[in-house]
Amino acid sequence: HPCHRSKYEEIKGISGENIYAVKENGKYDIFGVLPSAFEQKRTLYFDKGRGFCSTDCVVEKFVLKDKAIFEMNCQLSFEEDEKLFGLRFDPVEGVMIRAQLNKVTLNGVELEHMGENALCHNNEMDIFVNLDPIYSIKVPELIDNECSMEIVITGQIERLTNEEIDKAVTTIVYEKRTALESLQICEAECERMSSELEAIKSTRLYRVANKIHPKSSK
Repeated sequence: HPCHRSKYEEIKGISGENIYAVKENGKYDIFGVLPSAFEQKRTLYFDKGRGFCSTDCVVEKFVLKDKAIFEMNCQLSFEEDEKLFGLRFDPVEGVMIRAQLNKVTLNGVELEHMGENALCHNNEMDIFVNLDPIYSIKVPELIDNECSMEIVITGQIERLTNEEIDKAVTTIVYEKRTALESLQICEAECERMSSELEAIKSTRLYRVANKIHPKSSK
């Protein structure tokens, strides 16, 4: 819808042509045009020193309708000279969603995580108004690098409706404009006070006071 596109472009600062291009295989969900149920995949990437790449990942396929509650259990194997540097979780591809990761554990130890490219966080859910939702997962520096690691991710995702997308983007655009207006008011006030100070410094009384008490009048 044109209003969705304009608001999305305003908050993201990019052209919508690539976002709204429909792939022949129907991968991209252009504001809810995909069937009510279709095959999807969630992916856990693990960085062994080469960055996040398609060779170092675990992919799990599932069927997404309106929502999905999941538990992804991954067993990772490492050579003796390999180390785990980072983790990234993509809960879905080509769909705009709200998501919540309930828990992420590595060998039973809970890890911190964050919706890296989420538009906002609302009611304990991360809102993703993009086609590649990403969660970054922090790996502790003092982790014991074993030959085998078990990573468990539990959470839920829900497809966003047209109305929810519109509301989320509109809210962020409004907050962005409000913050910009507040900043402009503060800048104008600072400029006014600076002009008044310069005017005071140019008075004869100020120059006399400055000669008598040079430190206090600065």
